[in-house]
Amino acid sequence: MEVIVITPPKEVEKEHEEIHRLFKAGLRMLHIRKPDMTKAKLKEYIQKIPEKYHDRLVLHSHHRLAMNFKLKGVHLTEKHRKTEFRLAIRLFLLNVFKPGLEISATFHHLKSLEVAKPRYSYVIISPVFDSISKEGYPGAFSLPKLKDAVEGSPYAVFGLGGIDETKISFCKDIGFFGIALHGYVWESGDPAAKYKKIREICNPKPPPLEEF
Repeated sequence: MEVIVITPPKEVEKEHEEIHRLFKAGLRMLHIRKPDMTKAKLKEYIQKIPEKYHDRLVLHSHHRLAMNFKLKGVHLTEKHRKTEFRLAIRLFLLNVFKPGLEISATFHHLKSLEVAKPRYSYVIISPVFDSISKEGYPGAFSLPKLKDAVEGSPYAVFGLGGIDETKISFCKDIGFFGIALHGYVWESGDPAAKYKKIREICNPKPPPLEEF
């Protein structure tokens, strides 16, 4: 299974150092979720990440910055998808000006996985299990119904919410293409170590680590 790491919404101490360690550990996809960050600040945030890793970055906001950097993709939130016409325009412009850009979205309802013509490269469904980072934020689905929805979806589906090393077998049984990690990684005190632990369970034969 593939593994995504999502940044904390607020910057944490030595965040860029931890991001660098995650990439060195083999992370292939980092979702940058900074909902309160201005476009200028987000641009600075990206610039602090070595350019050789930019093709592993996915933006959750200020998508026009994808025109300035060679990024992996952009992620559309519920707010972005609220108006169908604006969504269609946004997708059209991204496809025209950045044809190789991956476009993803997060869903919170299983019905959203039932589409005839997928418009996203992959999607995230949340919350699968009780959240690690948000107290009182329980899993929203029964596992049998979730399994049926994932197996019947034309999307590559990632699971998010409450996932740790004890949940990987459930995630594989559900049929997820991959998993997304947030609280499990950032609240651990050692994000790179936690990521490696999960990755080794998901992929017994991971890609070789980079040289420092």
